[in-house]
Amino acid sequence: MGSSYLGIYTILVLCLLGYSANAEVFTAGGPPNSDITAAVLKAFTSACQAPAPSQVLIPKGDFKLGETVMTGPCKSPIEFTLQGNVKADGGSTQGKDRWVVFEKINGFKLNGGGTFDGEGNAAWKANNCHKTFECKKLPIVGYSANAEVFTAGGPPNSDITAAVLKAFTSACQAPAPSQVLIPKGDFKLGETVMTGPCKSPIEFTLQGNVKADGGSTQGKDRWVVFEKINGFKLNGGGTFDGEGNAAWKANNCHKTFECKKLPISVRFDFVDNAEIKDVTSLDAKNFHFNVISGKNMTFDNIKIIAPAESPNTDGIHLGRCEGVKILNTKIATGDDCISVGDGMKNLLIEKVVCGPGHGISVGSLGRYGWEQDVTDITVKNCTLEGTDNGLRIKTWPSAACTTTAAGIHFEDIILNKVSNPILIDQEYCPWNQCNKNKPSTIKLVDITFRNIRGTSGNKDAVKLLCSKGHPCENVEIGDINIEYTGPDGPPTFECTNVTPKLVGAQNPKACVGPVVKAPGKE
Repeated sequence: MGSSYLGIYTILVLCLLGYSANAEVFTAGGPPNSDITAAVLKAFTSACQAPAPSQVLIPKGDFKLGETVMTGPCKSPIEFTLQGNVKADGGSTQGKDRWVVFEKINGFKLNGGGTFDGEGNAAWKANNCHKTFECKKLPIVGYSANAEVFTAGGPPNSDITAAVLKAFTSACQAPAPSQVLIPKGDFKLGETVMTGPCKSPIEFTLQGNVKADGGSTQGKDRWVVFEKINGFKLNGGGTFDGEGNAAWKANNCHKTFECKKLPISVRFDFVDNAEIKDVTSLDAKNFHFNVISGKNMTFDNIKIIAPAESPNTDGIHLGRCEGVKILNTKIATGDDCISVGDGMKNLLIEKVVCGPGHGISVGSLGRYGWEQDVTDITVKNCTLEGTDNGLRIKTWPSAACTTTAAGIHFEDIILNKVSNPILIDQEYCPWNQCNKNKPSTIKLVDITFRNIRGTSGNKDAVKLLCSKGHPCENVEIGDINIEYTGPDGPPTFECTNVTPKLVGAQNPKACVGPVVKAPGKE
């Protein structure tokens, strides 16, 4: 919360207009330690309606103040003078995210020498938001105002690349939070790299549809980039159309290392404290969204669309981030719906519908020598529909590094004709790009699969294929019910180099012990 768009005890003056020395004063006071919430709201309402600049005054003294939201627009500028000390509720007030709010006001002063006393002692003891996603927010002292809007548009189907870059540059230099707006309509957009750091938070509102070059554009690895921004919103209901059809035919990166990269549709590089919400990515040439080295980011209500046969079109790929949530999102694509790369910490994936695609994957891990550990990944309340894989952890044999992936939890998952519903694959070697005779050196520790139910697209319902060099440790399987009715027999549960802990019921019947391969043999 310390990094919210609404800075704590920070004053945003969008338009500083003069104030008359004879401004009408609306006083909000009362007996010592009395609750003045109603009086403050009444005084603000009167000041907001005043035809000339006016003042709200809280006189010297100690007062109680409940949740107070003061909303414009107002007819004239307002000066809010706090001479006294106002105290919030001393309880935890969990679930509320605000205490004092000033919003939609053009021309504002806050002064007086007084104190906002948040009475936070009790609340701090109850607050665990710094440790877990499952927490209730606590109130902040803050307020919003009308952000300056920098519009980047043009005639229908025109190229707005220069306009977008100009608007972003202006917003990035603005001293107060601002907005870049792409209005409704269809536009062309070339490679667009928007780089901070910026002076204030930015909201990027995409209402229209922006289209990339329809050619293959091989050799370029990016299309739209947001980088080095602290305090960022992307929303608006619009679409990033990667125009990937021609490029997919030219792409062979899924078969060989020796290939020319295609552009990722939208990249977030070193973006912190961000909310990406209500946008669509269509037909990306490569990954739809790529998220690297970010902190405290939320993806909510995202739509990702590409054909099942589109190669390398991962929906959301993440690496080296901490504190990311992916919520309420629908992903239909040709590769992993969500792929989790190295260095990820504290990732929550919840209420995601995946299909078509290759499922939700941790990895692949171990392809490069500079990779970092993966910790605390939670996937829950998700649905997989007709995907080529389900819940997957994949590492390379002959790995180039020795790292650990720990604390990976899959729970409350619905399957609908999913091939390989549960898969740990430490022999991941697509197109024979590695040496399978060398076992994976990636350690997998503390893995759980709980309450996984539905139907499989083949008989391999559960495959735990762990490394003979580093057998999986502390793998728990609990309440698995996966049906398969194909002609090649009942569903199977296979274990290699692992002894899973079994909790509750298992269908198919779980392996009772590991199948351990002799060293040096496959």
